[in-house]
Amino acid sequence: MATLKDIASACNVSVTTVSRVLSDDQTLSVSKENRKKIQQVAEKMGYVKKHPSQSHHLHIAVVLWYDPKQEIKDPYYMEIRHGIEKAAKEQGIYIMTLYRQDGQFNLDLLSNIDGLIALGKFKEAEIRAFEKKTRHLVFVDSDPNSHRYDCVTIDFEKALDEITAHLFEAGYRHIGYIGGYENNDETTALIETREKLLKKHLKSRGYCDEIHVHRGFFTSESGYQFMKQAIETKALADVYFCANDTIAIGAMKALHEANLKIPKDVAIIGFNDIAQARYMHPSLTTLKVETTAMGEEALQSLLRRIVDPNRVPIKKIVPTKLIKRQSA
Repeated sequence: MATLKDIASACNVSVTTVSRVLSDDQTLSVSKENRKKIQQVAEKMGYVKKHPSQSHHLHIAVVLWYDPKQEIKDPYYMEIRHGIEKAAKEQGIYIMTLYRQDGQFNLDLLSNIDGLIALGKFKEAEIRAFEKKTRHLVFVDSDPNSHRYDCVTIDFEKALDEITAHLFEAGYRHIGYIGGYENNDETTALIETREKLLKKHLKSRGYCDEIHVHRGFFTSESGYQFMKQAIETKALADVYFCANDTIAIGAMKALHEANLKIPKDVAIIGFNDIAQARYMHPSLTTLKVETTAMGEEALQSLLRRIVDPNRVPIKKIVPTKLIKRQSA
């Protein structure tokens, strides 16, 4: 079977040039004549393009919109990252992780990468900067442009349908929310998708009260402080939907300290189903997100993108499932 080295020798060019031409890298500075010659020689020699998973020399960057401290406080993205790393290790692919530091990314650290997985929500300028590093991009937990980029997300609409249906079937009417703003820069605070969809469902039933809506950070400290505030002002809802399990854990701590019973006095429902959720007292009702699968699917999308850069972008939607436990 012909190799890249065989083709390079026959065409009197470097192996790197052959590899990039056969991967249809349009950023490569090579004449049309040489590009055509390489393609014709490869076809004549019967060259079979390998899937990237067969290579032990791929270098992939994982860029997180969080900084390391934020990732520890909200393990959702950490679990997705672990899914990417697990799949990469199994296939012999080298992963470099780049975090946001002081609101910025040091993209100079990324050199000679074969592809990039962007984990979180990013500004247009940041995405343009990523494209200068590699044309092979996959986004996880965001869909900046489904006509241009592969992405892996969850169906938030269906998830909130399931959550609100469960709460109303259980008899809850005064439903609160504790979440956070999504900041993709230092000045922009965006209303988070889960809050928007919850309000949509509550308004359709005539049960939306802003007094029970709290926005801060996606941390246990934020959940704890907002629940303490609601207890002190006697403005408690019957149940609180928390944007992640970490917030829910903080809220439950505040309720325990006030000697309020969960779910008898106030019920709690989370989002993500992190490992601690089942061991809380009471165990936490939450929406399970298959974070490991999201990471694995992101890597597979990137490998296919590297093999065929001109393929149609694919959006993958990973299913979720409501895990009913004792807290709601």
